[in-house]
Amino acid sequence: MTTSEYSEEIQALRNEGLSFSQIAFKLSQKYQKEITKDSVQKIYKRRFPLKIETVFVTGDIHASPHPDLLAAIKVVNPDGIFFGGDMYDAQEYSRWPLDVNERRKSAELETKTINEWLRTLPKEPWKKFIWGNHDKRILDIIPDNARWMVPEPLKFMIEGVENAEIVKMDVRTKTGEEIGESSYLYYYKGVLFSHQNHSGYEKLLKWYQQWRDVLGINAQALIQFHTHQLRMDFALGGQVFCAECGMGCKPAAEPYKVQYQGKWRPGTPGYIVLKFFGDELVSSAAYRL
Repeated sequence: MTTSEYSEEIQALRNEGLSFSQIAFKLSQKYQKEITKDSVQKIYKRRFPLKIETVFVTGDIHASPHPDLLAAIKVVNPDGIFFGGDMYDAQEYSRWPLDVNERRKSAELETKTINEWLRTLPKEPWKKFIWGNHDKRILDIIPDNARWMVPEPLKFMIEGVENAEIVKMDVRTKTGEEIGESSYLYYYKGVLFSHQNHSGYEKLLKWYQQWRDVLGINAQALIQFHTHQLRMDFALGGQVFCAECGMGCKPAAEPYKVQYQGKWRPGTPGYIVLKFFGDELVSSAAYRL
């Protein structure tokens, strides 16, 4: 395997977001010979010297960004910002609407609030968004026979925001069976981000152990949103970093939790910072807002 043979193809696949392991697997299949992750990485490093990539991770903003979140992003000065779902609150579309909840906003007002806040972010970092369960409530206001007209309603939230995209993970088996909620999941450089309905990263870990071979992923880290808790640990003998990201919203955005008092504790405003060298996660830290 030589640089001249594969370097451009490797770069194109990297631009698509594939890890070195995924590229090695893809090239091995294409050329019908064994191509290792190490050989792919060596070629890439020779032509494209690696640097540390810093990713700011937040989520559960609920149309009510924490007043210190923007300042934290600017201090970290990341290369990318990952939003783990529930940018919307959409309380008025909940199965358990709270008539006394003064935070009720129309989808239009929430979209305007979120979009205006996103436009204040630094322009240079990439910005990736997955869906959360509150975001999915937006679909409830679109009639079934009209959903084809608005296949991605969250696109209105990021309109005019630099370097922003809605992402998801293909979680189908070879037979086409879907084994997770693709819009709630994303895999980036060995990190599995999830807004699935898990009450903690322990359940995400079980899901990952059950399906990782089918999905062909080998995660270095699992990050669970949805819980609003801020905690981190290692699992599988220290092989996998597990975390919950806290919440990016104001504490006042949580009154809906009265419906789940037996299940949910008050949330903790916070965020996570990840640092990558190439495809390798080399540093992770959690911070309170």
